[in-house]
Amino acid sequence: MANLQIIELELTENNLLNFNALLTVTHHLLNHGLVVLPTETGYLLGANALDTEAVEKVYNIKERPLSNPIHAVISGMGMAEELVFLDSDSRKVCYKFFPGPLTVICPKKLIVPDLLVANTGNLGIRVPDCPVTLQVVQAFGKPITATSLNLSGELSETTVEDTIMRMSWQGEPLIYLIKENNLIKHELSSTVVTFSTKPWSILREGPIKKNDLKLAISTLCSFDVQDWT
Repeated sequence: MANLQIIELELTENNLLNFNALLTVTHHLLNHGLVVLPTETGYLLGANALDTEAVEKVYNIKERPLSNPIHAVISGMGMAEELVFLDSDSRKVCYKFFPGPLTVICPKKLIVPDLLVANTGNLGIRVPDCPVTLQVVQAFGKPITATSLNLSGELSETTVEDTIMRMSWQGEPLIYLIKENNLIKHELSSTVVTFSTKPWSILREGPIKKNDLKLAISTLCSFDVQDWT
């Protein structure tokens, strides 16, 4: 931990990264690096979700069991289609609630590493309602791990810096930190809903409730969502 360098990147007046900072972050991610990003439900520990070396780092730093899958932040429906198989119901839910505090689990495609999903065959995807995090994912062009910034099984500390200090960084030299506390709008973690089984079910209820999901599935039609595929 003593050798970890934490570099906080400043945001512009529009709560985005300037071009040079954005290039720095994407280059870092391409080289198996890690970044702390805000979402509307808290901070995440981000790495290239398609890079097994980077994903393994995330498991180790969080002391997370390899049997516990990690979800991914995506930029939108185009990236979703590259990573998972969406059925009619899951597509409607994504259309309605992305971006927002919802994680949707669907059968994964071959491009997604088994390590990321703990060999379950299913991947949770999320589009956070946070401009700077979406900016990073869009510029990077690949999904980023969406696991919360904390040790596995523990709550986050009072500040993001305190939480980072508690984690197991063994040998990791550098992490970029992007802070925007004003964007954290929800005390609850994102709602997690799985469409990998029939019928679909909620694994964790957060800001988006079961009735909200039912309403979206029953009222939207395929015509409403076809331009998102």
